[in-house]
Amino acid sequence: MESIKEVLQSGKEKELEFPFYSAKRSGMRWGQARLVPEFDSSGVIVSVLSIGRDLTESKRMEKELREQKDFQQILLNALNEVGIQMMLVENGVIEYVLNRKYFYEGGYTDGEIDAGIKLSDLIHPDDRAEAMDRHLRRLAGENVPGSFELSLISRFGERREFETSVAVVPGTNPVRVVTIGKEITKRKQAEQQLRMREVEFRRQVQFQQSLLTGLRNAGIILVVVEMAILSIPMITTWAAN
Repeated sequence: MESIKEVLQSGKEKELEFPFYSAKRSGMRWGQARLVPEFDSSGVIVSVLSIGRDLTESKRMEKELREQKDFQQILLNALNEVGIQMMLVENGVIEYVLNRKYFYEGGYTDGEIDAGIKLSDLIHPDDRAEAMDRHLRRLAGENVPGSFELSLISRFGERREFETSVAVVPGTNPVRVVTIGKEITKRKQAEQQLRMREVEFRRQVQFQQSLLTGLRNAGIILVVVEMAILSIPMITTWAAN
């Protein structure tokens, strides 16, 4: 009634949404009403026309879309928190970035990110030619690897390593590509350190083997005691009788 009084006083149309009970459908539903003032020949409002429709299905769809959007946002936030990078690339330019932290650390501003950064500018020179060739072949529809390791570079020359998965977005023209990456710089550094330690260990073993061979040739009896904790062989020698 208040809405009708408002229309009568203002002479303007009004739309409102409201819940109502439907005995036929045994439950609460949502409706929408459009209230339209009707005038006589002298311009005086004589009645209000009400045009209504059932909004229940539209409301249900809106609720599902909101929940889906909320879920997607939660998912994106979770990916962001664990350091997952997601980008959308079109015509060789990054159109969308999920995790801006990497770009901030790499020397880029919000304005530059929003304007679009060339994909090739992010790729380390060691990987650039191969990565861009693979990208162009993917756009052309060729079957190229979708998962690989890729080195990126900041504006400061810092090299960072990523595990990357790439896929073409179906039905897009120009073709869009979505990339999802996980930084593995620390893991790669640890692997490199392990390889260096292995090389050093092998060098020490070869040296000791050479030493043992020389001592045997000199007629010296050897006792080799493994120090398991230190992982270093301790050699005790004495002259043969």
